[in-house]
Amino acid sequence: MSRLKKLTRPLHSSWLLSFASAGLLAGIIVSYAAKSTYFSASYWPVIVLATLAVVVFKQKVAMIILAVLAGLVLGLWRGANVQLASASYDEFIGQTVMLTGTVADDVSKKSGQTGMELNNVSINNKSQSGKAWVGASTSLSLKRGNRVTANGKLEPGFGNFAASISHAKIVSASRNSTDDIPRKIRDKFTSGLKRAVSQPEASLGAGYLDGQHNDLPDQLVEQLKLVGLIHLVIAGGYNVTILVRLVRRLFAKISKYMAALGGFAVLFGILTVTGFSAPMSRTVVITTLSMLAWYYGRKIHPLVLLLVSAAITALIDPTFVQGQLGWYLTFIAYGGLILLGPMLQKYFWDTPSGALRQIFIDTLSVQIVTFPLLAFAFQQYSIYGLPANLLVLPLMPITMLLSVVAGIGGMFLPLTAAHIIGWPAQILLTYTYKITTWLAGSPGADYSANFGLPLMVASYSLIALVIYWLWRKIKYNFREENVLV
Repeated sequence: MSRLKKLTRPLHSSWLLSFASAGLLAGIIVSYAAKSTYFSASYWPVIVLATLAVVVFKQKVAMIILAVLAGLVLGLWRGANVQLASASYDEFIGQTVMLTGTVADDVSKKSGQTGMELNNVSINNKSQSGKAWVGASTSLSLKRGNRVTANGKLEPGFGNFAASISHAKIVSASRNSTDDIPRKIRDKFTSGLKRAVSQPEASLGAGYLDGQHNDLPDQLVEQLKLVGLIHLVIAGGYNVTILVRLVRRLFAKISKYMAALGGFAVLFGILTVTGFSAPMSRTVVITTLSMLAWYYGRKIHPLVLLLVSAAITALIDPTFVQGQLGWYLTFIAYGGLILLGPMLQKYFWDTPSGALRQIFIDTLSVQIVTFPLLAFAFQQYSIYGLPANLLVLPLMPITMLLSVVAGIGGMFLPLTAAHIIGWPAQILLTYTYKITTWLAGSPGADYSANFGLPLMVASYSLIALVIYWLWRKIKYNFREENVLV
């Protein structure tokens, strides 16, 4: 086939959009690395949209370069505007300021400080864009949705924060009867679960269901990290996928419409309660696209799904790309789950998986693809991640269901009756707790791995080559897979 004929071959629009998505991600990264605001003008998105319209209309291989360039410019534009917004903090850096903002997520308590992510920020009554981080020693019970005013020395930001204040003084904290109603419902349910189930198992169950892990004892959080189970108490991970898949399959017995409606109701209900965190952003976008494809009888290649989903979340909040390890980790983990996992299954067994084997394959795949990043970021990696997940994950659906029953019972029933209805959840949550503490105390649980950037890049290059070799070897058809089926 001549080179001209290759360039004029048809190419599905989904692949062209995936190339544009890759360009967008690259554009945001380049924008932050170069600290350039050249592409901040408002006409760039118009040019990009017009270019993408041509790309999608033509649907030819030759349009790949145009698609990448369009995505690159859109990423540069989005990154430039976020940097311009963050630059407005510069005039206050090093000064003692009065910073007011809305608590955007559950507060954390560490080293004697209460840490808060604030949005809708103003400094000395001057409105600012972006998020700020404030750490303060306070006895106040601060909640998501509270309006907080803090006094302290403004420092440069870190990660995805435009600025920060450490050891601030909380001047005021206000709330009203209508602020963050979903959080209030969540807190009431968590209180009910604590009436029905003893601690720390109740907080563990709350983490399963709504990602509220800040209530867990620090020691237990560290143990969950050591044994590779921390993903169970972070909303946006395996637990949310379990609930959506369970509801979809239950309602599928009634109708396809009810199955889709039930799945979306659970997904966006959890989103409302937990907020649009980095892990949750991945789950919402990927699950939404997968559900729509399933409902309308379409098939999406997993690689296209990952790239487009990553681009959508980065477009919504470019700071995910700038400094959110969780954003990178969650997409890499999902990539291992839907790219490497199915091919390992077919290569070694070539028969349908049972529940235990599927969990083994999924866990092994995620462990392989996340090892380089975790070793690079934390200089540590859990050698007990595989056995811990194999021992705990098969019981997750029933544990979550019983925790829901216990929480509702604790909300409305007398204490004795709440304990009775919470007893089954207590048993399973205690089992998870015992497995966690046992493995965390085993030899080598705190094994360190000294990974630098070159070694991490080399590791991911090798993983990519293995995935490509497996694909060529077994000729796996990814379009037959749907992450929710």
